[in-house]
Parts: sequence; structure tokens; C-alpha cells
Amino acid sequence: MRQYKNLQELHTLVAQWGKDRNFFAPDGATYEGQWMKLFEELGELALGINKKKVNVIKDSIGDALVVCIMLQHIADRQNKLTELSKYDLFANIGEYYNHLPHVRM
Repeated sequence: MRQYKNLQELHTLVAQWGKDRNFFAPDGATYEGQWMKLFEELGELALGINKKKVNVIKDSIGDALVVCIMLQHIADRQNKLTELSKYDLFANIGEYYNHLPHVRM
């Protein structure tokens, strides 16, 4: 498993991964479809927690983070964000990361 310097680097790499796989093309992933995928990943996370399966928990958290990044990009491109939810989830990552040096991906 690759270690990332910070979540900003991960965000950039995931966005490029999505672009390379045509997630953002007109016939690519949809905003609604990514929400369904997020709920699927959160269900897997709940199952992993319930059964105390550390690998499932780690995998589900990583997958959910990827889906959240994709959701942000798709929402931006499709103008799906409302005024209330336009907050850039990754704007202050460096600030949080500096306060939580023990957090590593």
C-alpha cells in the first residue's frame, strides 16, 4: 500500500485516476450513482466494524474517501452543489493535517 504525504496529494491522484477512466465524461459516472456507491461502501464499513474485520474496515474507509473525492468533482462539474454545500472539503486539509500528525493513510 502506498503512503501519501497528505490528503491533498491523495485528492489530486484520485481526481487524475477518475479523469483517466472517463468518470467525468458526459457518459461517465453520475452524481446519483456515486451517492449510491458511497452508501454501499458505508454498508461494507458497518459490516467490517460489526465483525471486527480490520482489513474490511481499512478498505471501506479508503473506498469511501475515493467516492467522496469523485462526488466532489462530479458535483462541481454538474453544478449539483447548493450554496449550503459548496464548502471545499479539502481546502483546510493542511491545517488539520498539521494538528493531527498521527493520522496517516
